[in-house]
Amino acid sequence: MKKLTLLFVLTCLFGTISHATGYVASPFKVHEYTITHARTQSIPTSYDARKEGIVLPARDQQTDGTCWAFSTCDVLQTLYQKNGMEAQYLSPQVFATCFNGFDIEPIKGGGNSQIAGSLMARLEGIVTASAVPYNPSNTSCPTYSKKDIPAYTLAWEYLPAGDATAIKEAIMKYGSVTCSYFHEDKYFNASTQIYQYTGNATSNHGVSIIGWDDSKQAWLIKNTWGNTRYDEGCIWVSYKDTNIANECTAYTDITPTDSIDYVYHYNTSGMTGSFGTDNLNEQINGIARHHFGSKQQLTYIGTYNIYEGTEVSFFVKDTQGNILYQSEKTILPLTGFYKHTLKEPLPVEGDVDICVSYSSGKYIRVIPIEVEIPGESIEQAYNTVQLHPNTQWVSFEGSSQKTEISNNGFPFNLCIYAYTQDRTETAVAHTTINQPVYNGKSINPEVWNNARAITLYNIVGKEVATLNPGDTTLPNLLTGIYIIKVTWNDGSYHAEKACIQ
Repeated sequence: MKKLTLLFVLTCLFGTISHATGYVASPFKVHEYTITHARTQSIPTSYDARKEGIVLPARDQQTDGTCWAFSTCDVLQTLYQKNGMEAQYLSPQVFATCFNGFDIEPIKGGGNSQIAGSLMARLEGIVTASAVPYNPSNTSCPTYSKKDIPAYTLAWEYLPAGDATAIKEAIMKYGSVTCSYFHEDKYFNASTQIYQYTGNATSNHGVSIIGWDDSKQAWLIKNTWGNTRYDEGCIWVSYKDTNIANECTAYTDITPTDSIDYVYHYNTSGMTGSFGTDNLNEQINGIARHHFGSKQQLTYIGTYNIYEGTEVSFFVKDTQGNILYQSEKTILPLTGFYKHTLKEPLPVEGDVDICVSYSSGKYIRVIPIEVEIPGESIEQAYNTVQLHPNTQWVSFEGSSQKTEISNNGFPFNLCIYAYTQDRTETAVAHTTINQPVYNGKSINPEVWNNARAITLYNIVGKEVATLNPGDTTLPNLLTGIYIIKVTWNDGSYHAEKACIQ
């Protein structure tokens, strides 16, 4: 994005602002929708997250276009600290340099919350500042270890544009939200100490909202220019500002790092488009086939949501179409990224299909995809897409046919993520059990030599039976696929699927 970088440099050189900015809006619009609020909490007339002690002093992005990376880190930090985690800075360096999938110059080229999210979905971006200090002169993607990651965040909401209620509720619940606005120093009113721009220019600066004051009719912004400007690095921005409330993102999840060892996905730049039919009532399925390593178990499935109120359900199938896991249907209230947690980790190995079903009833083309968004020339392309033939399909409810995608005919990838961890089965379990737990008629009695419990689950993860110690006969169950979980005496477990008739 050479043109974007050039515009950023010219802005700084000619002094229309006295500090660096760097926010570049995504060409794929995700905030342009409305919701109806059912008031579940009282919203105060003012709020300041600093009074909760969860806001660290503002840092300085210096002369480069990394405001969006700093504000992302600031919002994640308040989320973590609000939930009892250690007060520590996160590093903007990974967000600003590890641009795999985007045709943007590291450090200088700018970015936005959608770029940040694409990194977090693939377990990149979040790392402590002590492990990876900010260095704007270094544009290469840094290396770090898992111990440097305080947590993963695998859910966020793109709040509806201009919805003050949604923004305030998110700030009270999560600590702060990212946002953007157009900044030129001349629009700061020194007498009222409030910034207000009402022109037509698009946002050029990414910051975070940490509070508000209805008496001032303004949002309290944590800036990225150090703590010596304005109110210790914070500034009031008018409710009437053209852009301030139009592209806000709330990060809503804290996932322990020890619950994930691997992530499987085919897209790199996140959700940049949509796919489907023109039928409002169509239920359409996205299917991503991954080859999992040995001794892994599936813990989470992730996907984006394009439209508010979309209904989704999650499936795991073998390559013959047998269902290994099926979730209940869930309504996703807002546009964003969502993490589905399996009720029990599911053993996976070899080729396995991760499936997400989407339906709306209000919108068409409901499958989130990664598709290339070109610019006026190759140098200006927003993102690039690498295709993966023979790995992804779409199908429609009621049809057994699948349409292959991620090829020249359908040049896009699904936005489906599979998160796994290493299984903790012990050597004793493998040497003791030389046969399947279920032999087609009953439980293998050898299992009880080292087991303390055997539990059966149906395909939606609901527990249906627990055997008494020594029992080998199963209770009366409907014919179908079940998961049999054996808990060993040492606390580890083994799980396998079985067709019980």
